[in-house]
Amino acid sequence: MRKKLLTISIAAYNVQKYLEKTLQSLVCEADVMEQLEVLIVDDGSVDQTSIVAQKYVDLYPDTYVLIKKENGGHGSTLNVAASVAHGRYFRMLDGDDWFDTEALVKYIRDLSLIDADCIVTPYCHVYEDHMVSIDVHNWINHRKYNLPEVMDIVQKDGQMTEIQAHELTVRTDILQQNGMELLEKCMYTDKEYVLFAILYARTFIKLPYSIYQYRLGDAGQSVGSEGRRKHLWDAKRVGFAMLHELQNREEYIIGGKHKNYLYNYVLYSLLFFCDSLIYSDEIKNAENILSTLITELGKYDQKFAKTLEQTAIYNWWKTFFALVEDYEFVIFGAGQYGECVIEYLKYCHKQPVAVLDNNQQLWAATRYGNVIHSPEILLSQHSNAKVIIAIKNQPETIEKQLIAMGVSSDRILTFRRQ
Repeated sequence: MRKKLLTISIAAYNVQKYLEKTLQSLVCEADVMEQLEVLIVDDGSVDQTSIVAQKYVDLYPDTYVLIKKENGGHGSTLNVAASVAHGRYFRMLDGDDWFDTEALVKYIRDLSLIDADCIVTPYCHVYEDHMVSIDVHNWINHRKYNLPEVMDIVQKDGQMTEIQAHELTVRTDILQQNGMELLEKCMYTDKEYVLFAILYARTFIKLPYSIYQYRLGDAGQSVGSEGRRKHLWDAKRVGFAMLHELQNREEYIIGGKHKNYLYNYVLYSLLFFCDSLIYSDEIKNAENILSTLITELGKYDQKFAKTLEQTAIYNWWKTFFALVEDYEFVIFGAGQYGECVIEYLKYCHKQPVAVLDNNQQLWAATRYGNVIHSPEILLSQHSNAKVIIAIKNQPETIEKQLIAMGVSSDRILTFRRQ
């Protein structure tokens, strides 16, 4: 195949019911399709994924290519595609997601006029009944930034803005010449992919087109509760692989801010592992798992291990373990996090003395073997109990509510306190 402008790598494993939408979203004006190479990497599917793919190869042989391989996981599809890509630039697309066709056309026409190592674009979270546009990077569109400028922007005011795989396009020769080799038979390797790109990239541009349409809301996805339970250990494997990559290629890190960003990227991935314990059967062994994690990290980098040990998520668990034997607990939150904390208390042969929630429709209902109460019960009962705020979104709001009610801050334990 002749040289192309953009290679799109599609990870396709048992995506028969989604793939038609995915591939059709890339069908557009002929002059644009001439610049695209679409590598459909069938990762050992046992459904009709390859049949759907072959239809598009037959219709558009100058654009679509089907690669069949044994199952090796998402990272293996990127490894294969990057190694054979003919595009000047490289971008990934999961077989159950799709691109906004109109945005893609505008993007390709701009891409042909620019020169940068990485291009970042907005994207959309698409749920069954609504979608949310995501544009978190406060960059000037079409302006070319060098690495130090980007590191300043993504690490502003003590906050770090992560670059995600589905918003990233990277120059193909960065992947090929530096020997990208992501973990195989492992989930969450998109984190490895981004880290690899940012380690070597020196120039960046943002374009304003919301290309990637990211399907969400399926509990079986790797980022859903069931996926996080099933693939808990993969999150740890990826974190250690990234740390190993940075230590082996330290000469490519340019300055303190670059290093800080890359190491924080690893840190966030390992915090995802810690956070996933709340969904996991391994919650019973969480104390030992986290202790072992710090020990293992210390063999790589004592400073890095110490940083993880001081994070909010790690210390939530640490505090919880220290208190569980000596105190009564009230759980604030009747959702999934609340259920997980209650299950852990059962493992410790304890029960919460009350479960609270702000949702009036739940009051007096029974969930997880507990009657749900109004928060007002704290004013008349359980004045010595610790209050565990076990909700996923904006727990600090509940913390402020409790303090305003007169609950002392030393009684409150907030999961994911930032």
